[in-house]
Amino acid sequence: VEKIQLHSASLGSVALGSSIQLGVVFYINGGETSLPIASVNGQGSGGVDFNVMGALQCDPNAGVPLKIDDFPLSCTTTVKFAPSAPGIRNGGLTLYSASSGAALATVSLSGLGIGPQAAFDPPTRVVLASAFKQAQNTAVDAHGNVYVADSLNNQVLKYPWTGSNYGTPALVGSGVTYPSAVAVDGFGNVFVGTGLGAQILEFPWDGSSYGTSTVAFPPSGGPYPGGIGPMAVDSFGNVFFCNGDAVSELQKLDIGYAQLENVVPAYGGQSNLDPVQGCAGIAIDSYRNLYVADQGGNRIVKVPWGQSQYVGFGSPVGIYPAIYGFPGYGPPQTTVAGLNAPSGLAMDGAGNLYILSNGNQVLKAPATSSGYGPAITITGGFTAATGIAVDGQGSLYVSDSVLNTLTKLDRSTPPSLVFLPSAVGHISSDS
Repeated sequence: VEKIQLHSASLGSVALGSSIQLGVVFYINGGETSLPIASVNGQGSGGVDFNVMGALQCDPNAGVPLKIDDFPLSCTTTVKFAPSAPGIRNGGLTLYSASSGAALATVSLSGLGIGPQAAFDPPTRVVLASAFKQAQNTAVDAHGNVYVADSLNNQVLKYPWTGSNYGTPALVGSGVTYPSAVAVDGFGNVFVGTGLGAQILEFPWDGSSYGTSTVAFPPSGGPYPGGIGPMAVDSFGNVFFCNGDAVSELQKLDIGYAQLENVVPAYGGQSNLDPVQGCAGIAIDSYRNLYVADQGGNRIVKVPWGQSQYVGFGSPVGIYPAIYGFPGYGPPQTTVAGLNAPSGLAMDGAGNLYILSNGNQVLKAPATSSGYGPAITITGGFTAATGIAVDGQGSLYVSDSVLNTLTKLDRSTPPSLVFLPSAVGHISSDS
């Protein structure tokens, strides 16, 4: 079987409670005696949003065992997408060898859940864990598992969601030196950015445990000047990350191709097209647009995906048509202004932005038909909040590197309202 490089399949927009099916075709060139087995992950847990419907369907003339005359062999597996929550839903389809169990091919899956999402503010505040040594960053996957970069303990912890509460935290691999950022792809693979080693490590998930890490970036093994800052993974498996030096860059890493693309140039570089002055957080919407917390510029910028390529280095500098018709990212555009040193960023299924302000407050910039409304305060009381993530129910997770806590801001549970006694036909005095 010829291993397929990272490809992707989009199953489109589906209303909550509904589903859609899509056939994915694999071409098998040889080397197998039995038909491979197709399986899906929903960010590490099968059946969250995606499911394989039935066995692999191949050319009707293929025999068992397979013979050399049967190749090349065309096989189709049908994937069902039934979103469990609104917003972008990511998963992964893997083709396994029936004889060795080895992964032969992978396809990134994505879809958009359409439906209402109720959230209640102010949120109920719950400290999920403490006693970290600099809780630097956090992430949450489609199954509700929460990940924390525990920097000075040189580890990344996973808090598994059981459906009603969180289980015993587990280590994500080993051999991590000062983790500064964490992100999860559709297959459940965990990407860890390191501050001292200045690398991005990938810990592969096989459905039950994490394998040995590989250096996803830089290709030489490192180090990369300045360290690695906040990260995000899109529906195609591409990893976006901030360069952790004082003058940050937002850069794109195409996993599988070892291709590095400069998406937003560093402040003070050759570009005069409104550069970012310190990347402190990244979010990605369903249209592939990037949103960046510009800490030095006190704003959130949108980096639009479209039919132009933003060149942020070299000479000349500016907007160029996409090479050979491939789209790229345009120049950054101010989306939310007037902030105070934003230090983290997340986006929910409705497109609302959640911003860490000056390390001590959580703000919400509501999505509108024309962009975003003014940012409003949801809650405060943090000291040095540097990581924020949002789950499918709209609840937020905040890591604080001074308080050394992981806090859940539960916004999915309706509040209980208790009023003072009042006579029939009258309004209570505290209404």
